[in-house]
Amino acid sequence: LEDRGQIEGFEFYILSDSDDPDAFVREQWAWAEVARHLSAFGRIHYRRRRSNIKRKTGNIADFLRRWGYRFEYMIVLDADSLMSAACLLRMVGLMQSNPKVGMIQSAPGIILQKTLFGRIQQFSNRLYGLMYAAGLSYWQLGDSYYWGHNAIIRVAPFVEHCHLPRLRGRTL
Repeated sequence: LEDRGQIEGFEFYILSDSDDPDAFVREQWAWAEVARHLSAFGRIHYRRRRSNIKRKTGNIADFLRRWGYRFEYMIVLDADSLMSAACLLRMVGLMQSNPKVGMIQSAPGIILQKTLFGRIQQFSNRLYGLMYAAGLSYWQLGDSYYWGHNAIIRVAPFVEHCHLPRLRGRTL
């Protein structure tokens, strides 16, 4: 986004669910370095909750309660996937030109896997991930389920309609 001269149009909230003290020290250091490099201490924020209830969904709910009202859209990213600046800008443009759309999701690009299984999954994603996404789109008639990241979401309707209750019964 910086290379495209578009970083000023974005604000970033790093919502950590780390419970390892060494990990969150590294996260805070990386956040400070990026914010310093981009002169963006007011636009790149780091947040780690003391009580990490509901992990990622709890972090997003906390963000929406505290800061969501300030934004028309939010783009949910994940530490193990990557989205290009071109994709981010295209998603924002699509939301602006389609005011009735609530969510647009891209196909995740998996990165930074360390285990053998993770590396195989990362390689497979790179090899045929877009074909897989096209197949899902075809069979689901253009609809989809939400992966949990790599999506731009219209904040107000999401807050109003997407606080789903906990399902009862056994988990898988």
